[in-house]
Amino acid sequence: MTTTPSPRALLPADDPGTIQLVLAADRNLVRQAGITALSARLRSSLPIHVTFLTPQRDVALPAWLSVLAALRSEGLSCDLLAVDVQLLDLQVAEHLTLTTYYRLLTPSLLAPGTSRAIYLDCDVLVGRDLAALWTTSLDGQPIGAVPDHNFTSWDRIGLSPSDGYFNAGVLLLDIPQIRRDRMFEEALQFSQEHPERLTWSDQCALNATLARRWRALGSEWNFQYADLLAEVRSKGLHAAVAKARSSVMHFNNYDRPWLPESAHPLRDTYFAVAQRHSALDLAVTQSVAARWIRLKRRVKWRLMSAGMA
Repeated sequence: MTTTPSPRALLPADDPGTIQLVLAADRNLVRQAGITALSARLRSSLPIHVTFLTPQRDVALPAWLSVLAALRSEGLSCDLLAVDVQLLDLQVAEHLTLTTYYRLLTPSLLAPGTSRAIYLDCDVLVGRDLAALWTTSLDGQPIGAVPDHNFTSWDRIGLSPSDGYFNAGVLLLDIPQIRRDRMFEEALQFSQEHPERLTWSDQCALNATLARRWRALGSEWNFQYADLLAEVRSKGLHAAVAKARSSVMHFNNYDRPWLPESAHPLRDTYFAVAQRHSALDLAVTQSVAARWIRLKRRVKWRLMSAGMA
């Protein structure tokens, strides 16, 4: 397995006053990646430079050119980096592709002078100012992340609940420390050598190799599906949606807002960003079957809000 990118494939060194944002997407999530980046730009009080990592075979897609042009028209500094790295024999969970492992390549792709970066998944919508996250102290830890309280495969991964488990959809990275101790390289090696211990691909590999070496962040920086459910059931749908809108929302379940059958209560919030540019508009077409599924899911959300589901 080749893990060393070409020296020319380096992201720019950071400016302390500019947030360095990294996302990875293949051809299936080009527009979603653009929507995530634009949502961050619309909320940020600091300039943002975003680099999209994409497989070599996808870098010339017209969709990428259109998305980059749309983002630049909004004043967002952005680049597209073709990753020519072979990732073989790695476990991929459910909807994920091998592009998810690009997260583990990020420290090796960043320029030597980079001190930190924020990594975001492409199923994230930013509803708060990332400047506050960017300036957060990591208290000596290599990464900052939000706990994933929905994780239960402790025996499989070889951790205990007391170790904790984080969701890797939003990561604040101390690049020099990660490089010095080769932490992400270790996680990549773990992924290759122990696929049977991974439930959620590289996320599990990071948790296994960084056990107790991460700083827990507040849920507002990665407001996951389980958090939304808990808020709906305890405070009702309206209050839950209001909290989610002021968070970094993570659509880490089957009801992703861009899917035709989605009835996610944040769907309109998501499309409000998507529809700012035709290059980002996903133009979802619903079949009769999708409409029926969406109706049933809407009913389910209402029942949960009423404490009946």
